[in-house]
Amino acid sequence: MSANGQQKVLALIEREPLGTLEEVFERDGAIWLFDGVEYAPNLGFGVRTAEVSGATAVIINVSKTHEERRTIRRASMRATRFIPVVYATTEEILAACNRRIVVAEDVGGKAPWETDLTGNVLLVVGAENAGVSKEVLAAADEIVRLPMPGFIPSYNLQVAVSALAIERIRQSE
Repeated sequence: MSANGQQKVLALIEREPLGTLEEVFERDGAIWLFDGVEYAPNLGFGVRTAEVSGATAVIINVSKTHEERRTIRRASMRATRFIPVVYATTEEILAACNRRIVVAEDVGGKAPWETDLTGNVLLVVGAENAGVSKEVLAAADEIVRLPMPGFIPSYNLQVAVSALAIERIRQSE
């Protein structure tokens, strides 16, 4: 992973790549919830974006087979080695959540740059077709809307994740 290929040792510092639902909620930073997302390659791309943007963890609330989890790992370019990916039910997630919940959905009233995305936050993007579940929308502290002047009222999952991740980084600098 070194730019010049000369490094003999690689260490991961200040990140814990494993953890239970309760453990990741005790850590500082952004946690991502991919609410109801089914398509494994999209989940993998989302995990990669979450990891590269410095997130604390990713939570997925749909069950995945061993083969689907392999696809997620491959699509994430093995980012799962560096960030916890926790599988839990919506009820478990909401019960354990100890931070502000910011949802990206087409019913949002503010743009991401008009919302505080810093600090300990649960960032939520929804499923490809159904969007964010009613349970998570009801628990949200803020609902943001990405501008979409085109005809199709939805970005691909990784675009929405990227837009929020980059805005969070911008606000944190």
